[in-house]
Amino acid sequence: MKLKTNNLFLINTNILIVFGFFYLYMQNPKVSYLFNLFLFLGLLVFFTIIYSRKIYLEKFLVIGISSFEIFHLLGSLVIIEGIRLYDYWLINGLFKYDNIVHFWAGLILVFFVHRLVARKFKLNIHYSLNFYLIIILISCGVGAIFEIVEFLGVIFFNLSREVGNYNNNMIDLIFNLFGATVAS
Repeated sequence: MKLKTNNLFLINTNILIVFGFFYLYMQNPKVSYLFNLFLFLGLLVFFTIIYSRKIYLEKFLVIGISSFEIFHLLGSLVIIEGIRLYDYWLINGLFKYDNIVHFWAGLILVFFVHRLVARKFKLNIHYSLNFYLIIILISCGVGAIFEIVEFLGVIFFNLSREVGNYNNNMIDLIFNLFGATVAS
């Protein structure tokens, strides 16, 4: 029996969640586990809802979203020269690995939101600047929700070292916007 793309996506998401939980628990059983538990359980619920509504995702979107999950786990798990990959400067003083992940998230979110909106409202129109502006804003809103989740991690689990400060939050939102704009 050949699995549909959504089935493969759901299986992939669950494997990544289990792997991420196990590894993060081994690294720091209290803080990392609790914070990532909320983050990944949220993703699991979100994608399970998508699957249950049988929304078809093209293969490039499945690959894009799955790669984002992998990028996120690598950013949390990989240590280079004693520095977590999320904090590692790829070009010193210019941008970090974290910036690329947020750019990618914004880019993939635009395609994902576009598919959801176009199918939900059965849009078959010539897309205007206003349509793309709405898609960009929705994508940025989803990115902002993730930043709020990170902020809650700072408040409730004292994760300021892992998550970053206000500047990190703003840079993340800017790279989300940049990725969403490029994708549009």
